[in-house]
Amino acid sequence: MELKNRTLSNFADLVQTGECKKFKGRLKVGVDLGTANTVLAVVDTTNRPIAGISAPSQAIRDGVIVNYYESVQLVTRLKAELEEKLKTELPYAAAAIPPGVSEGSSKVFNMCWRVQVLRFPIS
Repeated sequence: MELKNRTLSNFADLVQTGECKKFKGRLKVGVDLGTANTVLAVVDTTNRPIAGISAPSQAIRDGVIVNYYESVQLVTRLKAELEEKLKTELPYAAAAIPPGVSEGSSKVFNMCWRVQVLRFPIS
């Protein structure tokens, strides 16, 4: 438990200061589309926090995206800021889909997300 608390504390410090840790290899990105804030977390292959960024958002209510455009614009901006700081592209991200969102909506969300935020082609 102590390691988990220390890891979360280290991540919170990175978000607050805007600092980025040195890294080697691939990075993993997590996106939290929260009710009050949207957060992007970047960790290395050992899950060590490398960078993070957070911004207020009103795009989500009760776990459901109510303003898709605002959500996409915010995550796109946060992703670009992190890429500039880290001097690397962040081509992949993971995001949780809240309970109660239908499978069909999840698939549409995933496809739109890949095209609009991550700039992935749909094959």
